[in-house]
Amino acid sequence: MPTEQEEALYWAGKASDAHRNVQDTVQTSAGKWQAAIAAFLGAYATVGFVVGPTTLASHPPSGWKVAIVIILGLAGLIGLCAVILANRAAAGFPRIVDQPITGPQMAAAALDGARQSRKYLRTAVWLAAFSRFRRPAERLPW
Repeated sequence: MPTEQEEALYWAGKASDAHRNVQDTVQTSAGKWQAAIAAFLGAYATVGFVVGPTTLASHPPSGWKVAIVIILGLAGLIGLCAVILANRAAAGFPRIVDQPITGPQMAAAALDGARQSRKYLRTAVWLAAFSRFRRPAERLPW
């Protein structure tokens, strides 16, 4: 059984590793979400392309039909934004450092990058969820 001091050292090491690897951890998580968002939106897009035109064509022309096409187009654009933001969260953009930096500056840059990736990922998840609501638009009254 480890002593209290050994236990404290172990968890201090874990905390230090978590702090050092924060950007990698967030970007790895974002990569997994990226795949899930793309699969989610891909499934809905497939259903929309297969069923949507037939369903829409079976109804007479009206103002509702135009509104539904616009709503579906916006939902598709929102879904595309979700995929782009998920990719940005997972991969980020490379930064060029043209002068030497210190350890604290590097730590601050990594933390800033992790925060930015987390922000992109949250936005991507919410946009993907929001774009899902395009399906009820196909059931609006004609």
